Amino acid sequence: MTGKKKNRLMSAPPYVQRLNTGARPKYPLLEDELLEWFRELRRQLKTVTRYMIGAKARNMAHKQEYRTLYPDVHNCKFSHK
Repeated sequence: MTGKKKNRLMSAPPYVQRLNTGARPKYPLLEDELLEWFRELRRQLKTVTRYMIGAKARNMAHKQEYRTLYPDVHNCKFSHK
């Protein structure tokens, strides 16, 4: 382990399990709108399934604004993960 990583690990709070937060969102604006949609349904106490989230994401990917911002969005599979 390099000194820099060791220092980061030693200074991290005890509840932190990983120093690496993972990959950045590929379509951040689409994800923000999707999250807002999800939160609105949950505020209304409605059930939201993984299938519903995937279907909504695919529908949102067809919007012209997202096709302009993210030209490769139509190739995305929107997995359940």
